[in-house]
Amino acid sequence: KYLKSLCSILDPEDEIKILKVSQSSYLIYEGAPSDASGITKALEAFTKYDEKDYGTAYGLGIKKAFEHCIAMKKEGYVPSVVVIGDLENEGAVENQINWETLPENVKSVQKYIPEISMMFAYAHPEKLDLVKTKLGPVLGEKKLVVANEQNAQKAQRRFLDAIGR
Repeated sequence: KYLKSLCSILDPEDEIKILKVSQSSYLIYEGAPSDASGITKALEAFTKYDEKDYGTAYGLGIKKAFEHCIAMKKEGYVPSVVVIGDLENEGAVENQINWETLPENVKSVQKYIPEISMMFAYAHPEKLDLVKTKLGPVLGEKKLVVANEQNAQKAQRRFLDAIGR
Protein backbone atom coordinates (compact mmCIF):
# COMPACT_ATOMS: atom_id res chain seq x y z
CA LYS A 1 0.00 0.00 0.00
CA TYR A 2 2.79 2.43 0.91
CA LEU A 3 4.75 1.58 -2.22
CA LYS A 4 1.73 2.37 -4.38
CA SER A 5 1.17 5.59 -2.47
CA LEU A 6 4.77 6.62 -3.08
CA CYS A 7 4.49 5.76 -6.78
CA SER A 8 1.36 7.90 -7.09
CA ILE A 9 3.29 11.09 -6.27
CA LEU A 10 5.94 10.51 -8.94
CA ASP A 11 5.80 12.00 -12.43
CA PRO A 12 4.52 9.96 -15.39
CA GLU A 13 7.91 10.10 -17.11
CA ASP A 14 9.68 8.65 -14.06
CA GLU A 15 10.86 5.04 -14.12
CA ILE A 16 10.94 2.71 -11.14
CA LYS A 17 12.41 -0.65 -10.36
CA ILE A 18 11.03 -2.80 -7.54
CA LEU A 19 13.27 -5.40 -5.97
CA LYS A 20 12.01 -8.18 -3.74
CA VAL A 21 14.14 -8.73 -0.68
CA SER A 22 13.90 -12.06 1.15
CA GLN A 23 16.55 -14.80 1.14
CA SER A 24 17.80 -13.26 -2.07
CA SER A 25 16.99 -10.10 -3.94
CA TYR A 26 15.74 -9.75 -7.49
CA LEU A 27 13.87 -7.41 -9.79
CA ILE A 28 10.10 -7.98 -9.88
CA TYR A 29 8.93 -4.83 -11.71
CA GLU A 30 10.33 -2.07 -13.85
CA GLY A 31 8.42 0.59 -15.65
CA ALA A 32 6.20 3.56 -15.00
CA PRO A 33 5.20 4.35 -11.42
CA SER A 34 1.71 5.11 -12.73
CA ASP A 35 1.18 1.49 -13.87
CA ALA A 36 -0.80 0.57 -10.75
CA SER A 37 -2.12 -2.61 -12.36
CA GLY A 38 1.34 -3.83 -13.38
CA ILE A 39 2.78 -3.03 -9.95
CA THR A 40 -0.10 -4.82 -8.21
CA LYS A 41 0.29 -7.90 -10.41
CA ALA A 42 4.04 -8.05 -9.76
CA LEU A 43 3.59 -7.65 -6.02
CA GLU A 44 0.85 -10.29 -5.87
CA ALA A 45 2.84 -12.75 -7.95
CA PHE A 46 6.24 -12.36 -6.32
CA THR A 47 5.73 -11.30 -2.70
CA LYS A 48 3.46 -14.04 -1.45
CA TYR A 49 4.38 -15.49 1.91
CA ASP A 50 6.50 -18.62 1.63
CA GLU A 51 7.51 -20.34 4.85
CA LYS A 52 10.69 -21.58 3.15
CA ASP A 53 11.80 -18.00 2.56
CA TYR A 54 13.64 -16.95 5.68
CA GLY A 55 15.79 -13.90 5.79
CA THR A 56 15.97 -10.39 4.48
CA ALA A 57 18.72 -9.72 1.97
CA TYR A 58 18.68 -5.95 2.42
CA GLY A 59 22.42 -5.71 1.81
CA LEU A 60 22.17 -7.59 -1.47
CA GLY A 61 19.10 -5.57 -2.42
CA ILE A 62 20.86 -2.25 -1.77
CA LYS A 63 23.89 -3.41 -3.78
CA LYS A 64 21.64 -4.30 -6.72
CA ALA A 65 19.75 -1.02 -6.33
CA PHE A 66 23.03 0.90 -6.57
CA GLU A 67 23.91 -1.00 -9.77
CA HIS A 68 20.52 -0.08 -11.25
CA CYS A 69 21.04 3.55 -10.16
CA ILE A 70 24.35 3.80 -11.97
CA ALA A 71 22.81 2.34 -15.14
CA MET A 72 19.84 4.70 -14.89
CA LYS A 73 22.09 7.72 -14.36
CA LYS A 74 23.78 6.89 -17.69
CA GLU A 75 20.30 7.12 -19.27
CA GLY A 76 19.74 10.60 -17.84
CA TYR A 77 17.68 9.76 -14.75
CA VAL A 78 18.24 11.15 -11.25
CA PRO A 79 18.14 7.92 -9.23
CA SER A 80 17.10 7.32 -5.67
CA VAL A 81 16.90 4.22 -3.49
CA VAL A 82 13.86 3.59 -1.29
CA VAL A 83 14.01 0.77 1.25
CA ILE A 84 10.66 -0.25 2.74
CA GLY A 85 10.86 -2.73 5.59
CA ASP A 86 12.03 -3.46 9.10
CA LEU A 87 15.80 -3.56 8.32
CA GLU A 88 16.24 -6.61 10.54
CA ASN A 89 19.28 -8.69 9.67
CA GLU A 90 18.00 -12.23 9.19
CA GLY A 91 19.15 -15.14 7.08
CA ALA A 92 22.49 -15.48 5.31
CA VAL A 93 25.05 -13.06 6.74
CA GLU A 94 26.58 -12.32 3.34
CA ASN A 95 23.24 -10.89 2.14
CA GLN A 96 22.63 -8.62 5.13
CA ILE A 97 23.47 -4.94 5.40
CA ASN A 98 27.03 -4.39 6.56
CA TRP A 99 26.63 -1.14 8.44
CA GLU A 100 30.38 -0.63 8.60
CA THR A 101 30.91 -0.72 4.82
CA LEU A 102 27.61 0.81 3.64
CA PRO A 103 28.72 4.44 4.13
CA GLU A 104 31.80 3.83 1.95
CA ASN A 105 29.63 2.09 -0.65
CA VAL A 106 27.33 5.13 -0.75
CA LYS A 107 30.38 7.40 -1.16
CA SER A 108 31.50 5.26 -4.10
CA VAL A 109 28.09 5.61 -5.74
CA GLN A 110 28.17 9.37 -5.14
CA LYS A 111 31.24 9.58 -7.40
CA TYR A 112 28.95 8.64 -10.31
CA ILE A 113 25.71 10.09 -8.92
CA PRO A 114 26.44 13.08 -6.64
CA GLU A 115 22.72 13.83 -6.30
CA ILE A 116 21.68 10.33 -5.16
CA SER A 117 19.20 10.20 -2.32
CA MET A 118 17.97 7.40 -0.09
CA MET A 119 14.81 6.82 1.89
CA PHE A 120 14.22 4.18 4.57
CA ALA A 121 10.61 3.63 5.62
CA TYR A 122 8.70 1.39 8.01
CA ALA A 123 11.61 0.37 10.22
CA HIS A 124 11.69 0.66 13.99
CA PRO A 125 13.07 4.02 15.22
CA GLU A 126 16.12 2.24 16.65
CA LYS A 127 17.03 0.96 13.16
CA LEU A 128 16.28 4.34 11.61
CA ASP A 129 18.60 5.96 14.15
CA LEU A 130 21.32 3.57 12.97
CA VAL A 131 20.62 4.62 9.37
CA LYS A 132 20.91 8.31 10.34
CA THR A 133 24.10 7.69 12.31
CA LYS A 134 25.80 5.75 9.51
CA LEU A 135 24.48 7.50 6.39
CA GLY A 136 23.67 11.01 7.64
CA PRO A 137 27.30 12.15 7.45
CA VAL A 138 27.51 10.86 3.86
CA LEU A 139 24.16 11.89 2.39
CA GLY A 140 23.25 14.83 4.62
CA GLU A 141 19.83 15.80 5.91
CA LYS A 142 18.35 16.71 2.52
CA LYS A 143 19.31 13.49 0.70
CA LEU A 144 18.50 11.01 3.48
CA VAL A 145 14.89 10.48 4.51
CA VAL A 146 13.86 8.13 7.31
CA ALA A 147 10.32 7.38 8.39
CA ASN A 148 8.77 4.95 10.82
CA GLU A 149 5.28 3.60 10.24
CA GLN A 150 3.66 6.45 12.14
CA ASN A 151 5.15 9.22 9.96
CA ALA A 152 5.74 7.46 6.63
CA GLN A 153 2.98 9.31 4.77
CA LYS A 154 4.31 12.72 5.82
CA ALA A 155 7.83 11.71 4.75
CA GLN A 156 6.72 11.55 1.12
CA ARG A 157 7.04 15.33 0.81
CA ARG A 158 10.63 15.14 2.12
CA PHE A 159 11.31 12.37 -0.41
CA LEU A 160 10.12 14.61 -3.26
CA ASP A 161 12.42 17.36 -1.97
CA ALA A 162 15.30 14.86 -1.84
CA ILE A 163 14.86 13.97 -5.51
CA GLY A 164 14.66 17.62 -6.50
CA ARG A 165 10.94 18.16 -6.97
